[in-house]
This record gives sequence, structure tokens and C-alpha cells, in this order.
Amino acid sequence: MTDGPTFTKSRVALLVSGFLVNVGSFSIYPYLAVLLRDRMGMGMGQVGVVLGLATLVQFASAPATAALAERVGLQRSLLGATVLYSFGGAAFLVGRSLRRSPSSVCCSSPPGVRSTRRPTAAISCTG
Repeated sequence: MTDGPTFTKSRVALLVSGFLVNVGSFSIYPYLAVLLRDRMGMGMGQVGVVLGLATLVQFASAPATAALAERVGLQRSLLGATVLYSFGGAAFLVGRSLRRSPSSVCCSSPPGVRSTRRPTAAISCTG
């Protein structure tokens, strides 16, 4: 007689993949802060609000998404979540191609922000 659920191969795969999705999602947050500040010109207060709202929406929407998963089925909801997650990654890659040139990132700062960065040896910042 077992006291708890048994760990089948599919359950272990689901737990491992869920862990990897969370690690991937939360490990990008520090980079997003830099991206929003340096590439999009947001102030640190705005960056905090954007990332805070993203986290709030993620956790606050859990009851609604759980109800949706109960209604449409676990496999279909996981498939839909994977598709949406993939679209998010693709949108990030497209957004990356719209970034400013390396010399403008090196030499310029958002309005009202004094840059303390020094140019790297590979990029020459000439006014």
C-alpha cells in the first residue's frame, strides 16, 4: 500500500518540464530589466512596474487558467500554453531584430540618464 502518488515516467517528465519552464521564465527577468532600461529607455520605476505587473498577472491568472484547464482538458490546455509560450519567444526574437545598433547603445543613454558605461574594445564610440 502506498501513501502517496507513484512517480511514473510521464509524471516525472511533466515535473521536470514544468521546472525547466519556470527556470527559463524567471531567469530572464534580470535581463528584461536591463533590456527595458537600456534599449527601450524606461526609467527604473517604470521597469519595476512592468515586471511587477507581469508577475502579478502570472500569479493572479492562475485560478482562471486552472478553471480553463478543467473545462477544456489538461492536454489541450498544455498544448495551448506551449503554443502561446512559443509565440512569446518568437516575438522576443523579432523584437531583438528591431534593436538599436551597438554603437548607439554604447554611446547614448535614455533622456535624463547619465551613462557610466565605457565602450568595449570591439566597439568604438565616436561622437
